[in-house]
Amino acid sequence: MLKGGDLMAAGAVEANVTTNTGKIGAYFDGVDDKIDLSAIPEIDKDKPFSVALDYYKTNDDPVLIFTSVKGGTNRFAITAQTGIAGGIYNGAAYRAASTTGDPANRKWYNIVYTYNGANTANSDSQLYIDGVLQTGTGTPAPNATAGVRIGMDTGGGKIYKGTIGNMKVWSRLLSPTEAITASTGAPVQGMIHHWKLATDYKDSVGSNDGTNDGTHFAIIDDAIEAAIKADRTTANDTYLLAKGGRGQIVSAVIEENP
Repeated sequence: MLKGGDLMAAGAVEANVTTNTGKIGAYFDGVDDKIDLSAIPEIDKDKPFSVALDYYKTNDDPVLIFTSVKGGTNRFAITAQTGIAGGIYNGAAYRAASTTGDPANRKWYNIVYTYNGANTANSDSQLYIDGVLQTGTGTPAPNATAGVRIGMDTGGGKIYKGTIGNMKVWSRLLSPTEAITASTGAPVQGMIHHWKLATDYKDSVGSNDGTNDGTHFAIIDDAIEAAIKADRTTANDTYLLAKGGRGQIVSAVIEENP
């Protein structure tokens, strides 16, 4: 962040740079990109399971992040629509958890969702964002068409623009401690699927390789390690010279309009 208000005089300005490690994943264009997977029997309204992934929130559009639908009475989804929500719909009621507000845009979030298989109440679902248990009860509203998909719902709606990576599935309920561990990217026992979405669409643990339709791999929010120089070149423009996290030198002119 560059400190300083509009219409400042030319000259040196204070530059505070916070390191922000970028992540890699599959980039979805928000038009028609998607990744399809084969059925995952373990994701079921009557079975315990857990899911984790990295999600880059681009904007406030209602989007489908990941869904596994067996039919109208057995649907699972993680969506973002005025908050991030995950849950099961059993044809009559939701078993869901969500954030209590809408997280900021243009930022990576780690999502861990756990389900105990009881299919009796919202409390059967737990949602962790960056390792913090959420207390909302918003619902994800999965589409009814059968299928397993990343990036849009199985009916072709709620199309996502942004990047998703490092998706994992467990065939059991992760404990709160394990969910927090999973949010850091550290290994947790019992994982049955892992799509890194870094160089390919393969399942590195199981055999459920993804079928890509349009996405490509991208690094989002690569680290800026340090500011080298930040000067006002005119009354309204700032010139920034910085070193990236991988040693590259980046320069930019930031124009400020009154």
